[in-house]
Amino acid sequence: MSPARGACSGWIAGLLAATLLCLAPGAAAPAQDIPTPRGFVTDTAGVIDPTTAGNLDRLLTELQQKTGAAIAVLTVPSTAPL
Repeated sequence: MSPARGACSGWIAGLLAATLLCLAPGAAAPAQDIPTPRGFVTDTAGVIDPTTAGNLDRLLTELQQKTGAAIAVLTVPSTAPL
């Protein structure tokens, strides 16, 4: 495996682990409305600048095309009442 590919795989694995850790405590929380996705990046909190959102969308599109795996990014203004 090339060093660049290994770094990307490690980054993706870390991102997935962080996402799962964030979601685990919410398993018992009341359901909240989830915004309708707009591509791979849905920034309802307005915290991702357009350039970064575009870069993420291109990266995640490439990931899906090459591997069949899909990752979506969603930001929300609040996680209350969590």
